[in-house]
Amino acid sequence: MLVTSIYLSCILGVAPPIDCNRNYVDDSIDITQGVSADSNIDGIPDECQDCTDCDGNGMPESIERAAASGIVGQYFSNDGNSGDFRTRVLTRIDSNISFNWNNGSPDPLVPVDAFSVRWTGTITAPTTGPCTFYTTTDDGTRLWIDGQLLVDKWISQSPTTWSGTITLQQGQSYVLRMDYQEAGGGAQAALEWKPTGQQRAVVPSSALRPMTDTDNNGWPDACSDCDGNGLTDAQEILGRTALDCNENCILDQCEIGQSATLGYWRFEEDSGNVLDSSPNGLDGVPTGIIRSQDVPLAMIPATAQVNRKSVDLAANGTFLVNDPNSVLSMGGDSFTIEAWIRLDTLATGADAASRQVLVQRKVLTTGDKAADFIVFAQGGNMPSAALFNYGKSSQFNGRELVLLFGNNGAASGSFWTVTSNLNINDTEWHYVSVSADAKNQEVRFVLDQLIEFVPFVDHGHVVVAAPLLVGAHTDSAGLINQRLRGSIDEFRISSGLIDAPILLARSGSADCNGNGVPDGCDIANGTTQDCDQDGLPNVCEADCNQNGESDDCEIGGGQAQDCNHDGVPDECQLSSNDCDANGVPDECQWPTQDCNKNNVVDACEITANPDADCNGDAELDYCQMNLDYLYRRDDGGAEFGIRSLGTHMAWMNQFRVADNASTITAIDIEFVFMTELQPVTICIWSDPNNDGDPRDAQALRVINTLAGPQGVIRRIECEDTAIGPNGTSFFVGAIVSLDQASYYPAPLDASGVPALRRAWFVGASGEIDPNNLAGNALEILTIEDSLFPGKWIVRGVALSTTGDCNRNSILDVCDIADGTSADINANSIPDQCEDCNSNGVLDSVDVANATSPDCQQDGTPDECQLLGGEFDCNADGIPDGCQLVGGDCNRNNVIDSCDVASGSSTDLDGTGIPDECEDCNRNGVLDSSDVATGFSADCQADRIPDECQFGNAPLDVEYAYDDGTRDGNYGVSGAADLIWLNACTTSTGGETIGAIRVMLGSAFSGVQYRVALWSDPNGDGRPDDAQVITSVPTLADYANSNQFDTVQIPATYIGPAGTSFFVGVIYRDIFGNQAPLGVDLSEPNQQTWVSIGVTVDPNNLSVSTLYGTLTLGDGLIRAYGFSGSLPNDCNQNQTPDGCDITDGTLVDANGDGIPDRCGTCASDITRDGVVTGADLGVLLGDWGMNTASDINRDGVVNGADLGLLLGDWGPCQ
Repeated sequence: MLVTSIYLSCILGVAPPIDCNRNYVDDSIDITQGVSADSNIDGIPDECQDCTDCDGNGMPESIERAAASGIVGQYFSNDGNSGDFRTRVLTRIDSNISFNWNNGSPDPLVPVDAFSVRWTGTITAPTTGPCTFYTTTDDGTRLWIDGQLLVDKWISQSPTTWSGTITLQQGQSYVLRMDYQEAGGGAQAALEWKPTGQQRAVVPSSALRPMTDTDNNGWPDACSDCDGNGLTDAQEILGRTALDCNENCILDQCEIGQSATLGYWRFEEDSGNVLDSSPNGLDGVPTGIIRSQDVPLAMIPATAQVNRKSVDLAANGTFLVNDPNSVLSMGGDSFTIEAWIRLDTLATGADAASRQVLVQRKVLTTGDKAADFIVFAQGGNMPSAALFNYGKSSQFNGRELVLLFGNNGAASGSFWTVTSNLNINDTEWHYVSVSADAKNQEVRFVLDQLIEFVPFVDHGHVVVAAPLLVGAHTDSAGLINQRLRGSIDEFRISSGLIDAPILLARSGSADCNGNGVPDGCDIANGTTQDCDQDGLPNVCEADCNQNGESDDCEIGGGQAQDCNHDGVPDECQLSSNDCDANGVPDECQWPTQDCNKNNVVDACEITANPDADCNGDAELDYCQMNLDYLYRRDDGGAEFGIRSLGTHMAWMNQFRVADNASTITAIDIEFVFMTELQPVTICIWSDPNNDGDPRDAQALRVINTLAGPQGVIRRIECEDTAIGPNGTSFFVGAIVSLDQASYYPAPLDASGVPALRRAWFVGASGEIDPNNLAGNALEILTIEDSLFPGKWIVRGVALSTTGDCNRNSILDVCDIADGTSADINANSIPDQCEDCNSNGVLDSVDVANATSPDCQQDGTPDECQLLGGEFDCNADGIPDGCQLVGGDCNRNNVIDSCDVASGSSTDLDGTGIPDECEDCNRNGVLDSSDVATGFSADCQADRIPDECQFGNAPLDVEYAYDDGTRDGNYGVSGAADLIWLNACTTSTGGETIGAIRVMLGSAFSGVQYRVALWSDPNGDGRPDDAQVITSVPTLADYANSNQFDTVQIPATYIGPAGTSFFVGVIYRDIFGNQAPLGVDLSEPNQQTWVSIGVTVDPNNLSVSTLYGTLTLGDGLIRAYGFSGSLPNDCNQNQTPDGCDITDGTLVDANGDGIPDRCGTCASDITRDGVVTGADLGVLLGDWGMNTASDINRDGVVNGADLGLLLGDWGPCQ
């Protein structure tokens, strides 16, 4: 068989430019990465040789024309993707199509497996009548004759024959195209025919011509004729009858004219309709758009037009172009769509919710099968939804560029798609172009400098009179969805396949100076300069100071300043814009020198009105009297998303006006686990009865807006809203509809110090009226009443008049200076602002004279703090805050007597103390009951069991592996029991454990957990047989804060020195999103064990998942041991020493409350009542350690301790 292989030689005869295809990527990189083919291996991308290969098949027309017979074969490496026509490795003329490569390759340049071939040319019919064509291939194939698809079997298959029939006329030439793909294994391809009156046979070489030239003009049909004069552009350029100064194979007059534009919307207008700058005048009607000065570039490269504005589609922006004459109807014709787009939100997966449409053309109330075309900037799952999809076929991420065509088939999904491998993966500006080439059945995708060609099989189109909708999609009911969430600029639609060099983003094709030569050529031949190398001649760029140098070049080169970065030198903007004559435009000083935000430089405002600066400190008085104040309770991090009962929810934080910050100007709020752009209502409420309960709240301000991106704290500005004088209770929060079961919109900060009775929520069975929160309410609760303590992430932003306490619009210091206000105590605060009880006496004097109590010692009389909103739950005239120390045993920030009075705590024994605080031995029984039943002795008759009055155990011996620094947190996913424990061995002097310390990781403050000690029955240091010796409940005081919770436990004897035991934590994570196990990751000792399960039996840890010792860290758990007696039971008879002294069991001759025979001192390490050599020996043995021998408790036994011991030598005093 004759196979003529032609490896193209250098054609242009000149050294190629570095970036000949102008895609902003070096040609060698294009070729290496497969973006460009290089069939003749000459280092020049094939697309740059179009003047001699105008149909782009890699074969010069001169060679095709010279060949008497055969067909052009283009061979592609698939790079592992079956049927990929992107990387062409060889172009040759094959005599016919009859190949059996077995397990080999067509050529050394072609891989053995995973390659594709495209054969193109013309075929001449020998007879008139039906002609059947047969393809036999291993693997897939498609065959077109005269544009009709006769065979479509693009599948992996063993050698299989398929056929199709078409009527031909004798002697007439028809276009032939056959595509073939080899996936793996054997490879063969054959094309046969059976013309009318002839036998079936391989299509002979004599019937084939390599050039696809049906009109017999000597040039391929695919070659462009941009000026429509009947001569191909390549013919004119090669014949020098037309100019192509930049040698891009596009006629200069076509490059400059760009007459194919059907619609071009530039968004340069300030308001009104979106104007079409094309001759067709197809203006768009906007909805919800925002004109923006945020543009991708200051000048359009291809047109040299200044670009000042873009359009921000915001939450619901679109524009609709009515097209009464169907100018924009494509119906299967070639077209090019271009725009710059900047997405605010990116697809998170290949699903319907991720789709974002740039433009659609269809009747608004029809489905996609009736679409002329739709372009997706984020394709979502669209490729998977189509009946047919071409291009990228798997592993979709939802961010692909997608072009959709409808064909109005019977099925509801009768549309087909072409999908690019190109993705928009960030929120920056990007140039996007999508071109449909109907003749060659390819789509060209362009994303910035990247280009991809995707072939397709045409499955039909829709011709319909319809409008163009930009920025969104409509469903079959006409409802808008799949919005493009972001901005658009320079949106253009052109007929035909616009050549790449004259796309909007490609520079050099304009003719800004009107000399009939493309700007790129002017620059290249030195006719004009381009100092900033943006493809635009200097003469066409702005030169505000008319010095012959473009403004951009002066700014870029540092010859001119541009403080506001608007591309205009500052010196050109000083007229009426430099009030202080300092050579800097006023607007550049506003960010730092315009404190009242009125767009006037402060110094100029003071010069024009000296009274605006009464104290002459060069700062406006207004700004010293109106300072930002933030009402805030959270730490900025949400641990939970919360939802209420019912279909609607409101949540709010309660605050009281402070520091004269009595005007709210904005709300800071976050939403979580809720679809963005959903309607929400933000509110500021009053509290009419000032009790901190929102049941009677009335809306002072209602703001209807949309939820922002999840997990982002947004500031929502509002009109100034007065909330009342200092001490006034008010609320800020939000109302939402719980449309989806997945919505948990309210962000809860559950870490840190709780803010009890400050975070409220409402769950309702219907819409919530901001002025009647109780209406439809199913629940109105504080968060701690429902779950656990926490604070909502919602804040009030206010103006504080701190510098003008008497609110007379004059600075306090000026009031004092001019005698308007007295300041007897010379503290720069007018006296009238320091008489909160209005008795004519300074508050400080009231406090000093004891006329008014000041339990908080902050200089403010208590009665004023009660009026200002401080709680006084027992109405005793003393702020509750002063009674919490010693009066809040359960640490809930509520006085114990009020807990009992309100019923939130019981007091069965009538002591006035909540029962939960009267179980000192933690056995689950009231102390008074233990005493009454005889379970516990009570020698002092104070109803407190004696065992609770021995005093806290000394912390003599520390069992710890950590260094005190929390480096990480461990937890589980899902509600579970979590037990972690350290393996320890008792040391001499620490056989009895009296305290445990725990540093929790990411957990909730105020949550109950237990600390425990376990025995190790077989003594192997493994807890699979561990048994609980003692466990004690406690509360998380310092979760997630790098501090230890210290828990005193009943003194528990473990065993003699060398006894194995475990100390640990029993924690129930009821929500499954905590990581309470704090770990130290430095120098792990591998002594920490973890047991996890839905429920874990502390006495049978092996039944649950028991993880071996942590290899990367140490659990932050410590035990503290001692030996001998507890502080108040020196003789260890389980009776408090005071009772022993009273009944004479022990003697206290000196009346110091310490039995004489138990007297000891810090240097008496052995606790025998005398400092002797025995103590000295212990101290020397502990030298350099942190033990009981550390007399001065500085963390180390050293010379200082030795000096103290020697000074105490003898009997303890």
